[in-house]
Amino acid sequence: MGNYLGRYNLLMLSAISIVINLALHRTVSRSIVEGYPGDSFYTLTKSAAVGLVILVTVLIGCVSLVFYRLTKSWILKSTNSTLAVKGLYCLINIVIVAVVYLLFLTAAPQVFYTYYQIIFPDLPVQSVIKPIPLAKMHEVITISKNASMADHLAGFTFWVLITNTLLQWLLKKH
Repeated sequence: MGNYLGRYNLLMLSAISIVINLALHRTVSRSIVEGYPGDSFYTLTKSAAVGLVILVTVLIGCVSLVFYRLTKSWILKSTNSTLAVKGLYCLINIVIVAVVYLLFLTAAPQVFYTYYQIIFPDLPVQSVIKPIPLAKMHEVITISKNASMADHLAGFTFWVLITNTLLQWLLKKH
């Protein structure tokens, strides 16, 4: 029963985090309604687009579970600490989430490129993993108005994960 309740809480916190971030990031909300004219997603066939949506959903689900486990780490489970120390631990957990997210964001293009190789067999086999420039990272995290659908999704995912980490800490009995 405890595991089921834990998963239920994760789903509830994730849903709450998504709603909070949709309210905070109006750019994403507007773009969802208005669409992303010229985005390469719209050039895909329906089956390829559905496959890409499934791939994104699975990746975000896996990343969310990894981050959920990170934020449930020993750092937040410390019961003998003062509230200030627990707050510091929460901050450390947020930094850990941000660093691991950056690593994921660096590796994710290879997953998508591999998917595109399935759709377009003529694409060459190559590595597309490279460090993300700070300016690009800033653009993704700040969810700039004219960003692509992929950048909005990446930035939105970052803020949902951070919000989820904070909510887990705030709702934890201290």
